[in-house]
Amino acid sequence: MNGIESIKKRINEKSEAECTGILEKAKKEADSIIEKQKADSAAQVEAIIVKATKKAEQNLHVAETAAHLSVKRDVLIAKRQVISSVFKAAIDKLCNLDAAEYKKVLFALIEKCNTNENDILRISNNTCIKLGNNVGDELNAALKAMGKPTVRIGEPTDEFVGGFILESKVSRQICSYEGLIESKREELESKVADILFGEN
Repeated sequence: MNGIESIKKRINEKSEAECTGILEKAKKEADSIIEKQKADSAAQVEAIIVKATKKAEQNLHVAETAAHLSVKRDVLIAKRQVISSVFKAAIDKLCNLDAAEYKKVLFALIEKCNTNENDILRISNNTCIKLGNNVGDELNAALKAMGKPTVRIGEPTDEFVGGFILESKVSRQICSYEGLIESKREELESKVADILFGEN
């Protein structure tokens, strides 16, 4: 082997060694980059899972809260309906009194009214059916016996189911059974709720 070939051989060997070293170094760097990418990807996947889990938990909490509020609202509506039916039953009970008791209630109501001769007494149709069309005259007779001014008798009305209304140009005294019960509703509603549901 002559000198040139020997130099070529050494250059080739050196080049090969350098290339091998470069390749090994490149492979190590590539492996390192791949491992880092894997670790980064795993961390990203874990972060996405954690975020999605938190979001799902929040959505579940919102859904549970909405469902709880919906149930609470439905229960409240049902309770209000039951309470309203109690007050309606009270009106029905007044309307279904026998004639003598019904008349006593009307006379007690007219006794509490302030009257003058220009007032108009409007009695419910149901009252006239139960007690007769001369019930207005009987109430006027009761007013006269109490020393109060008598009133004019108006046409019977279907505006309310029981009792009467005493109207003037400036006032309206509501003695309908609905009006009486409604005027006491705010005061009695919590007591009724307590009796029905044990809430207070």
